[in-house]
Amino acid sequence: MGLPFWPVPAVPFLCSCCQVLREIIHTKGNHTAKLEIHGRLGMICHAVLDNRHSVDAVHPGQKYQMFDFCKKSIENVKEFLMRYCDERKQAGYIMLQDPLSIFYEALCVGLEWDENLNTDDFFEPCPRDSGAHQKNRPEAQNHEERIPKSSLAAQVVRERTGKLTLRDLVQYFHLPIDDAAKQLNICPTVVKKICRRYGLNRWPHRKIKSIERKIRMLRVSLDTADVEERARIQAEIERLQQVLVNICGGVSR
Repeated sequence: MGLPFWPVPAVPFLCSCCQVLREIIHTKGNHTAKLEIHGRLGMICHAVLDNRHSVDAVHPGQKYQMFDFCKKSIENVKEFLMRYCDERKQAGYIMLQDPLSIFYEALCVGLEWDENLNTDDFFEPCPRDSGAHQKNRPEAQNHEERIPKSSLAAQVVRERTGKLTLRDLVQYFHLPIDDAAKQLNICPTVVKKICRRYGLNRWPHRKIKSIERKIRMLRVSLDTADVEERARIQAEIERLQQVLVNICGGVSR
């Protein structure tokens, strides 16, 4: 017996219970790869990779692939996305601006300031009672006295760190403070002391990353903007570059 009507053609990986949380689009010549991240608020379910070739391409067509994240942690998903984007970059693809980037940027206001506050911020509260403060330090002072400060190695380290300035640190501002300290072969406490010496009360790694990401997005939009819009975008890029200099204590990177 024939069917009264043909069923609607299935849409690849159509999920009625999910929302598109993000679109990551890469292009290279006639090929476009779009990775859609599906899920709900606070939950990432899966991703759908849509590979498309233009009509004029040698192999026109469209291919889909799904990645299941239901049993994966957020950290696993993050590692997957970082690896995916890195592989596309190595293959010569260009990443387009995410249509939802402005939406998420607005939602994330304040998150950078709160994250890992104890690591990046190094304010030292002033003691209310200097006398009491000194009474609480004998043990620490005795410990310092027991350290063989006369050793040649310790003396060399002290002399080297004493000569370090903010200009010596600026090339490491893009790293977390612990990684920067390892590169400089000194401890994070010394890095913090140098920063405080020059009036820098917070390690600028996270803020620099945020502004550099905004600059990259603006540069991508330059390619499709008209003359008037290009001038506005270029002015905003220059403003953000000056903000970077100010964040670094006035020292250019």
